[in-house]
Amino acid sequence: MNNLSRQKAQLAKQLVYSSDPQRDEVVVVAVSEYGRDIAEMVMAECEVRGAKVFLDTNAFYENPRIINDMSLDKLDEFAKEKLEKYEGAKKTIKILNNTDPKLTQLIDMERWTYWQKLIRPLQKRIMNGDLFYTLTVLPTVIDAELDGVDFDEYVQLFFELCNQPWKQIEIAQDRLIEGFDKARQVRITNNDGTDVTFEIDGFTFVNSVVAKNIPGAEIFSAPNRTGVNGRIVAKGKFQEGSSGVIEDITLEFKDGRIVDFAAARGQGDLSDLITVDDLLGEGTRYLGELGIGTNPHLRQHVINGLLVEKIGGSFHVALGNAYQYTEYCGRKVNLDNGNRSTTGVHWDLTTMLRDKEGRMYLDDKVVQANGDWLGEEFEVLNKGWGAVSQNEQPDWWQTKFEHGYN
Repeated sequence: MNNLSRQKAQLAKQLVYSSDPQRDEVVVVAVSEYGRDIAEMVMAECEVRGAKVFLDTNAFYENPRIINDMSLDKLDEFAKEKLEKYEGAKKTIKILNNTDPKLTQLIDMERWTYWQKLIRPLQKRIMNGDLFYTLTVLPTVIDAELDGVDFDEYVQLFFELCNQPWKQIEIAQDRLIEGFDKARQVRITNNDGTDVTFEIDGFTFVNSVVAKNIPGAEIFSAPNRTGVNGRIVAKGKFQEGSSGVIEDITLEFKDGRIVDFAAARGQGDLSDLITVDDLLGEGTRYLGELGIGTNPHLRQHVINGLLVEKIGGSFHVALGNAYQYTEYCGRKVNLDNGNRSTTGVHWDLTTMLRDKEGRMYLDDKVVQANGDWLGEEFEVLNKGWGAVSQNEQPDWWQTKFEHGYN
């Protein structure tokens, strides 16, 4: 078995371990053709545990133009079959990849919107916690081209991100959350022009490591729906759903509502995403999530939607739906600010703080400066394996980062 095959097998085991399927439990493995080899390993691992496994092929992720050739009756039939497949399931393992932005521009948007409405019951189950999900989003050649990096190096980075000192990160995040849960307000600034405040009094933050997303990690909650004011300047390339590439985004907030927005590229796509709910409650003009990325090994902006929100030294907000969990991995939580997107949008938008003179304040106290958390108890969030004893460090870390990050 070569190194890549071994890494894929380790990822499959981690996905199953995080999902923790039980005997006779129904698990749906959702995958595009791109990740089929990993899905096969995941299904085999689930079957060893005695779970009942079903496959959900996400053909639209591979080639969204398929939807253009389907009649509305065929879409109805396809959606019915999909929803029935998940009826008895309490868990799903998703192995996805970003869709080629060039293909998304060719989608029949009327059919795409119709399809999204048909499968909304499934999304609601995910957002309220009724359907437990474990998710990974694999890097693609297109991702690498858009991010301007070598694909083989990107793949290696992805698997390194999956191999972090998770136990130590979880402990550090618990301590971090103690401060966030006590705070009334978060203020974040950077030298790109970001200066935004979030009212968080009464909300609690979630310690998200690798139970739902692989790779992790982050802490997240929601701001008061009408308690966001200021400007977010998010530099980099972004993509959401059927959109094309959107680049260098600026959002202006007043009392929680996005009152102005601009993009250096993809202004039309950005406008579509923000205004899609304008006649239906304006859910996409408000935020459903405030998250703080904490993966210490990811220190650069990428277009991959799962990875970008995990960057250590960043924060992200989600336009649209708030999570409706009342518990997360056995802990009671309060992160539902009531925001809902009638079109099902939950779009994470990440802003860099590292190397941007970023500052994060909890009730006027600086807790993060230029992407680094202040306090020895948070060193693993700043240095990753570099903060762990040498005998615990993996070989790849000692080979590449013996003296820590530059």
